[in-house]
Amino acid sequence: MRVVILTVGTRGDVQPYVALGRRMKDHGWDVCVATHVIFRSLVESYGLEFAPLSGDPGELLRGEAGKRLTSSGPGVFGFLKKLQRLVRPILESLFQDVLTVTEGAGLLLHHILLALPAQSLSEARGIPAFPFYLQHVHPTSKYPAMMAPVRKIPGLTGLYNRLTYWMGDVVFWKLFGSFVNEWRQSVLGLRPWPGLPFYDLTERGLPFFYGISPHVLPRAPEWPDHVHLTGYWFLRDPEGALPYVLEQFIQSGPPPVYIGFGSMPAEATRPLHRAFISVFRSLGQRVIIQTGDAVDFPGASPDVFVLRQAVPHDRLFPKCRMLVHHGGAGTTAMGFLSGRPQLVIPFYADQAFWAWRVEVLGTGRSLPAGRVARRRIERAVASILDNPSMDRKAEQLGQRIREEDGPGTALKRLEAYL
Repeated sequence: MRVVILTVGTRGDVQPYVALGRRMKDHGWDVCVATHVIFRSLVESYGLEFAPLSGDPGELLRGEAGKRLTSSGPGVFGFLKKLQRLVRPILESLFQDVLTVTEGAGLLLHHILLALPAQSLSEARGIPAFPFYLQHVHPTSKYPAMMAPVRKIPGLTGLYNRLTYWMGDVVFWKLFGSFVNEWRQSVLGLRPWPGLPFYDLTERGLPFFYGISPHVLPRAPEWPDHVHLTGYWFLRDPEGALPYVLEQFIQSGPPPVYIGFGSMPAEATRPLHRAFISVFRSLGQRVIIQTGDAVDFPGASPDVFVLRQAVPHDRLFPKCRMLVHHGGAGTTAMGFLSGRPQLVIPFYADQAFWAWRVEVLGTGRSLPAGRVARRRIERAVASILDNPSMDRKAEQLGQRIREEDGPGTALKRLEAYL
């Protein structure tokens, strides 16, 4: 059977699906991964067929709308409103691409951001489509929705948490519903979507697969049996290695601190880079800094290694003393896997949620991106470096996650429905 895996976003939104696709191919599936052209080499390097989808997430985030998006902070309405302005110009071509690349498919697996075109195609063509998400969407009183601020309200926290899912769905549908329904009617000949889409999908009894470790996000009591927390979908490269000069730097002294903010715009991360380097230098800590878009970042020095290329985090992170990053789902998952404590600086979207999980699990600290004064950094760093208990908890969690096989578990449970 031919399966098309649909995903969009940054590398952290693509790499887990390459891991899934590779495992499926190893078990005899005919797999195609459809995503942005900038990830063609990543997909094809693992022997998978590639199909193009519109958009370049790096280019979008570097534009003015992208900069406003990454500064939106936690909160459903602000994020979705800015997301609409960012992606509305490419939605039509993106939905058309999904239509094209899924021709002849017998099965669709899709990212949360492509749920509506994928499920609409499933309805129109009569082919199964399963949600494979990196973020949970099933309502619960235990956790808020991924994009919502975490709140503790005496006697009302559970109610608040459940309401965040409904509020997010309402706001999303208000901003994107007219386009989706027009596309369903004019292109697919379907009726308008009945009600709120993400709530509707969770109420259908449709199997959901979450690429999240149950040790990081324990199963909520309200979730039905067809909701599967499979473990993370890590992409492992047994032959992958760190660049020689990076390995030499690591081996030349005590374990360094890793600093990297993924695809966040340079204007937002450059001051953070400098602030953190100043603090760690004052503590005598060596640093590896992954600069991303900050191409004008100053060169290396004996205690600072400037990393301007992508490297396998599963090889790098375990060799570091601690990790400082933006809280992207993929980066945080790799941090958990490494067994190293994390200091998370969330900017927007689900990053604050993962920062919260890091703190709840006792494996790190977090500081909001807009409130990173030097004194706050010093306190947060000291609470990690001088904390053997945190080191133990991080390593114990990493060991449990290393024992999981997310792609294998996901495939086994998927095949049970086919």
